[in-house]
Amino acid sequence: MHTSSSVRSVLGAGLLLAPVLAQAAAFSFGDDWSLSANPQNGYSYGHAANTTGPLTLFDQGFESQANVEQWRTLGVLFPLIAKNTSGSDIGSGTTVVIPAASSRYLLTHPSDSGRYSVISYALPLTGTLAFNADFASQDTAGATTDVHVFLSGTELFSGNISGIGSTLSYATPGGGLAVTAGDTLEVRVGFGANGNYFNDSTGVKMEGSISAVPEPADYAAFAGLALVAFGAWRRCRR
Repeated sequence: MHTSSSVRSVLGAGLLLAPVLAQAAAFSFGDDWSLSANPQNGYSYGHAANTTGPLTLFDQGFESQANVEQWRTLGVLFPLIAKNTSGSDIGSGTTVVIPAASSRYLLTHPSDSGRYSVISYALPLTGTLAFNADFASQDTAGATTDVHVFLSGTELFSGNISGIGSTLSYATPGGGLAVTAGDTLEVRVGFGANGNYFNDSTGVKMEGSISAVPEPADYAAFAGLALVAFGAWRRCRR
């Protein structure tokens, strides 16, 4: 039995639509890092006065030393966000250790006035979000910072990095979180309860995925194509 051209056309259209019904997006704050622009590819790098204040974008992206890239404000040392692009850990100054690129960590540091380092990511899809967030002291004298994870202004997690080797982790609950394209996943790192920014280099690793929920129109189109294909198949059988 031969398949008619009309059936083949409908089936082809269905195959083109299938990726829409199964769309997903993975992300990694470390792997997605770039100095090309700010914002870029959904990411914004900047600072804020507190955990709820507006984000002010950094305006200088540059290589501060070999294989160490930074976003910060022109002429201002802190706050900053940095990435080691090499395959080995790099020391910076006398106490800071910036993890190798393979660790997928970014390095953050708040300012002396208490301004937070902020990494914000605009989610590209509507669907279910699942991610892991990890924080670690990256200072050999021990960072003492407060760290926060927000989803479109709602705080999902907060905690305190408190000394040498201190780490914190957060993972979305089973089943993930419902999100809409354009929602923001954000990390803020401040100077903690001790009220100063000394030795506060803090590693941030955030990675996850969004499983898309198709729009109702996509389901309807797919169902319509299925009915057309079935009708064409029946006609071919007669």
